[in-house]
Amino acid sequence: MQNGKRRIGARVPSNNSRSTNHSESLSESISLQRSVECPICGLELPNLQSLNDHIDITHITLEEETQPKHQDFVNSWFLRTINGATTLHAKAAQRLLKLEPYEQNGDQTGAIGIEATKLTDPVIAREHWQPEVADMKCYDPTCDKVLNFVNGRIHCRRCGYVFCNYHTLYQAKLSVSAGYDPDFGFWSRVCKQCYENRPGYDDVHGQSRSRFPTFESFRKPIADKRRIEFLRLEKRMQRLQFLWSSEEVSVLDALLKNKAKKMEQEIVNWQEDSEVETCPECENEFTLTRRRRHCRLCGRVVCRFCVLEILHSNHFQNLLICNSCNQNYFKTLAFRKDKKHIPGYVLHINHLQVFRHALQNYIKLYKENLAELLSGSVVTQELLRKTKEVRQRFSDLCLKYESTIKKISSYSVNTEDEERLKHCICAEGKSFLQETALHLQAIPRLQVGQSWSSQMEQDTLARKKEAEEKQNEYMQMKIVIEEQVFLVEDMIRKAKLKRKFSEVDTLVQSLRPLQDEIRKLEESIEELNVS
Repeated sequence: MQNGKRRIGARVPSNNSRSTNHSESLSESISLQRSVECPICGLELPNLQSLNDHIDITHITLEEETQPKHQDFVNSWFLRTINGATTLHAKAAQRLLKLEPYEQNGDQTGAIGIEATKLTDPVIAREHWQPEVADMKCYDPTCDKVLNFVNGRIHCRRCGYVFCNYHTLYQAKLSVSAGYDPDFGFWSRVCKQCYENRPGYDDVHGQSRSRFPTFESFRKPIADKRRIEFLRLEKRMQRLQFLWSSEEVSVLDALLKNKAKKMEQEIVNWQEDSEVETCPECENEFTLTRRRRHCRLCGRVVCRFCVLEILHSNHFQNLLICNSCNQNYFKTLAFRKDKKHIPGYVLHINHLQVFRHALQNYIKLYKENLAELLSGSVVTQELLRKTKEVRQRFSDLCLKYESTIKKISSYSVNTEDEERLKHCICAEGKSFLQETALHLQAIPRLQVGQSWSSQMEQDTLARKKEAEEKQNEYMQMKIVIEEQVFLVEDMIRKAKLKRKFSEVDTLVQSLRPLQDEIRKLEESIEELNVS
């Protein structure tokens, strides 16, 4: 043993052996350096080969034996947790010794549990209650308890059926006539079905209100201030351009900065140098190296590091502006210019988003109407008309969606990145269209007053399955023939390169029947899709 670990195939040196011979201690230290340790159990082994054999024999076999048991244990634990969560409310009430945490309806007498629900009995209507007889059982289909003093005999205040204590541990606000009244009703004891059928139970979004008007009122003064500042700077820039293009300022005057400077000061009042000690942009003091400069658009005094020199075609010298004016005017101007020159395919992409959202809504509405038709109830004229109208609108949107994809693919771009982006958008759009079209089932041939029977449904499913099998068969045949066409076209290309024109004619004649067969298969597939 060494450090509490066993070693196999290596001798542990003692103190006597290390002190007797230097060569033996050197060889022993070399052997200790070559020994390796198992990372799983900590067993020391003489070399890597022994370590690999030890892991393969000992640990991998154990892991293979214990992994299925561990996996079964985890799966069973998940099932127990999910099943226990469904009865969490009832179990919590039972842990509290039948003291259900119901609302008091404003009563401060301290009545809780079953006694609290009896307070609303004189208020809530009871004409619809189920009559009590001997040996009654719980109305819940999953419960077969006999209703007695131990299990309880509780009427649901909403539906009136009799349940045991365990299946009436729910509450809802009911009106005097035993209807749902979430605003002015009384908390009453109900069954699980009535609890889940109350209005708003299935709402996943909850109550919400728009904060847009509030944030708009906060942002409006700032946006108005920026817009007014942009218009002011734009007007000053126009006056400067008119000044530079006039003949009153000669080249000599512009170079000497005498007459041009006076005219620029007439457009905007320049701030006095003595009034400013620090730069308003960087807040640094002016020095000999950090000289003062005047912005030609706002007239403020800034340092030379916070001023930009913009070259203008109509001016002999550069235009000096501060960083704030550059942000408020030139960058806003560049943004508006870029916004005006949006590529044409970007607008089509926006149209795709709109069509996609509409298709998702229509396919959901169509499924609901179709499920109502196939529910077995009597078909009405209004339901049949509504279902056909939704299907027609969905088909029209699919055609518009497909035409928009074709417009995007046919649009010419200048860069490879835009071409790659366009290709990805078209591929994703086609995939979405195919997946959405698969959910579009045909409307059953029903007349007003008829019902959809199970036999008709089975026949329809059988025909649909047969059509899908034929379609898959045609698709496989088409793929095989397309591969043959590709090989023949490659042979034609190689024959043309080798100038074997006699072979080219033969290959072209053999290519035509293959193309005709592909055309026939495409027509058959299209007929199956239409039907």
